[in-house]
Amino acid sequence: MMKPVLLFRMMLLAVHAGVVSAEDNESLDSTKQDTESSQLDFSLGLGVDYDDPFLRGFESDQWTIDILLDFRYSYRRFFVETYSRKATPAVIAAGYTLHQTEGWQFNAIVGGYFGELSESSGNEPENNFLQGIHRRRSAVEGGFRSDYLFENSELSFEAVTNLNSTHKGWLASAIYSYYIPAGNWDFNVSGGLTHISDNIGKYYFGIAPDEALPNRPEFSVGASQLSTFSVHAEVPVSEDWVFKGAIAYWNFSDNLADSPLIESQSWVNATFGLFYVF
Repeated sequence: MMKPVLLFRMMLLAVHAGVVSAEDNESLDSTKQDTESSQLDFSLGLGVDYDDPFLRGFESDQWTIDILLDFRYSYRRFFVETYSRKATPAVIAAGYTLHQTEGWQFNAIVGGYFGELSESSGNEPENNFLQGIHRRRSAVEGGFRSDYLFENSELSFEAVTNLNSTHKGWLASAIYSYYIPAGNWDFNVSGGLTHISDNIGKYYFGIAPDEALPNRPEFSVGASQLSTFSVHAEVPVSEDWVFKGAIAYWNFSDNLADSPLIESQSWVNATFGLFYVF
C-alpha cells in the first residue's frame, strides 16, 4: 500500500532544490577539479513522519516511524542523490553535470517524479473511494536543472518531460531558498512554484467517463500549478549523529484542487529524525 506522499514526486520537485543544506552549498560552489573526483555523503536515520494526505481514499493525520536515507554520490560529472531531507521519503535521481562554474551548475537529470496510483492504493477499506479507477502507472522523467548559488541563498530552475510515454507530459519549477546559520543550527527556508502540463493533470488527476460515479464525477484538470513553502533544520548532537527536521506546506491551484481525487487544496508533511553520518 503506497503512501500518497509517494504518488507525486512533483511535490518533492517543488522543494528539492529549495531546501538545501550547508553541504549542498559547498558542493555546488566547487571547482572543475571537484567534478573530476569521487565524493560520497551518506547518513542513515530513524524518524517520525507526519502526513495529512491530500488524496481521497487515505486516512487523515497519519503518523509513522520511518527509516530515513540521506545520500549523494558523485564520480567525475555523474551523480546519484536522494531527497529524504526535503520533508518527503527518499527518492533517488541521477544526473550528469554538463557545465559548472563558481556559483552556477547546469545538470541533465533523470528521476521518477510520479508514482503509481490504483484502486488498491487507499488505506480506508471500509470506504474505498478509489475503487474502480484506472491504474495510474509510475513514470520516468528526464530534463535539465540549473542552480545559481549566491552568498547565503540558491535559485534553481528545473524542467523535465516524460521519457517512458506514461503520461506524455512535462513539468517545470522555480525555487528560491535561503540558508540561515544560527549557532550549531543550520536552517533553510524555501519557496517555489511548479507548473504541470495538461497531459499530466489529465492522466493523474482526471476522471475518465468509465471511472465516473455519483460521488466521483467525470473531470478534466488541464494545466495547473503547485506552490510550496518549507523549512529545514539540522543540528549535530555528537561527532557522528545529526538531528534533522523538515516541515513543508503545499497549495494546489483551484482547477487541480477541484479534482474529485483531491481531498484538500493544501497539504502538510513533516519529518523529524536522528541520523548517523558515515
